[in-house]
Amino acid sequence: MSDEHAFPARHVWTVDEIRRFVEAVGENDYVDAKAPCSWLDNDVKVALAKDIAAFANSAGGGAIVIGKSETREGTFRLDGLAAEQCKSFDTTKVAQWINSRFSPAIRLTCNSIEHDAKRYVVIIVDEFADFPVLCTKSLQNSAGKCELPQGAICVRNSNAESAPIRSPEELSKLVGLALAKQQDKLREVFDSVLSGHSARSVPTDEQRFSELSSLIQRDLLEGVADLEERGAWKFVVHPDTLQNRWETTDELSLVLANSVSSIGRGFPQRYPKALPREWGISGGFNGMWGLSREGLFLYWGAFGEDLREWNSPYGGEHNKGIAPGDWLGYEMSLYLVAGFFDFARRFAHQFEPDTQFRVQVQASNLRGRHLLSQNIGSDLAAFEFDACVARMFNFDKTVPAGRLEGGWKEFSV
Repeated sequence: MSDEHAFPARHVWTVDEIRRFVEAVGENDYVDAKAPCSWLDNDVKVALAKDIAAFANSAGGGAIVIGKSETREGTFRLDGLAAEQCKSFDTTKVAQWINSRFSPAIRLTCNSIEHDAKRYVVIIVDEFADFPVLCTKSLQNSAGKCELPQGAICVRNSNAESAPIRSPEELSKLVGLALAKQQDKLREVFDSVLSGHSARSVPTDEQRFSELSSLIQRDLLEGVADLEERGAWKFVVHPDTLQNRWETTDELSLVLANSVSSIGRGFPQRYPKALPREWGISGGFNGMWGLSREGLFLYWGAFGEDLREWNSPYGGEHNKGIAPGDWLGYEMSLYLVAGFFDFARRFAHQFEPDTQFRVQVQASNLRGRHLLSQNIGSDLAAFEFDACVARMFNFDKTVPAGRLEGGWKEFSV
């Protein structure tokens, strides 16, 4: 194919442009077609995974049209998809499954397109950003046969087929594409230095999550910037790869509704109704929370114990009142922490089992506080806890989704 027909890299596709892939006569180095199928079929996932990885390793990327059947070589029939087939190709689910088996992460979108009263799905795959994509987890069909081994690198061969690299020419072409990208980056660095500006570095997903967290914190805690100084719980959970997973407020609200824990008073509170934000949705009653389109969930809850004195129901020398800010309720803290871990478990259940998650629990302004029970019959003397000497508590771990699903009790600080 000539350069003038090359697939444009990082292009923002319009609906009309995507529809032209459906209308196109056949296939080529940048466009593939598949008969009607559903993403729920494991063999379909395996077959499409090779095509998606191959297009990611192609200059500019490529497109896969689902709903076109090849009747004979080079001739295609526009069959379209059933509603359930079309619905199964959800961008988030497809990207999560693919990126749990290939690295670096592949950027793709699943686009539902109507043409002549029939529905089609067009999967647009972006060219790799820095390094070629390789298989990190072998792909097996429903019969148990290995279709793509771990470590394989798929490309589009001379027959416009997606297959592992087999020849020196295919390898040389891919290496040349990767080297060209590095040369462009080096040129950008040199230009930056010569112009007197510091060289720009590409932020990691962790750094980008940190920036997003700061943005959400500024939005939610406006007017209560001293919340952590006064004493508060902070909970965070997010996948370790940053990508846009949900687009609409309704999608985010559904994710939240499927994750809410029923422990204690519920975590986080279902009401009032979530508010749309530029970055996602937010809400809260006893605490403030936010959920971003990338899957970053944050919660802040001020210590209610800072607002009232603790008094034992029995009085006496060992049961005198303790001033606001000098205590922390045992049951309230237990329910809140357990509720968060139950929420994180339900939240992670909506991702692939081997997705890695970062989980954080923080409690600030603890020094000098006593841990107390509000159960009738309990008192400070019964616990015999000295005042806390640490300023804050911090729990921070990265674990697979399956570990969260297994239960929060197994975590050790």
